[in-house]
Amino acid sequence: MLKGLPCLDRRGYAKIISKWSDPMADVRFEVFINGVPTCIAGVNGHGAIHAIVDRIRRTTKQFEEAQVRRPDLTLEEFTREEIEISVSAHNWVSDHSAHWLRRELVPGDEVTINVLGPGPVSSPENTVPSDVEWT
Repeated sequence: MLKGLPCLDRRGYAKIISKWSDPMADVRFEVFINGVPTCIAGVNGHGAIHAIVDRIRRTTKQFEEAQVRRPDLTLEEFTREEIEISVSAHNWVSDHSAHWLRRELVPGDEVTINVLGPGPVSSPENTVPSDVEWT
């Protein structure tokens, strides 16, 4: 199961200022799940911001190939429907990505994204240089 990675202070407001090289952004996405604020993501200058909701359900035909990479994977786990939201950004100048949120969703969840103008962003959960290889 995916864990939510909220960027909230104890009052429920997005934490401001970050290790991300862009503590301020000219365009920001403010994300709420079921009315609860989760983060404010953004990148200053040249880059991209992503707020993506995915629904994935794999067929059994893909299972053998997946087991090569993960021998402990079960067929039940592999074919389970997954719905998740991810919020990230990429700064094309510094060539770093930041990830604010990756969380499982269920039918009935309400996702709201407000597009905001210039201002501060939440601290991302992590930042990654683009030369990192994912396994």
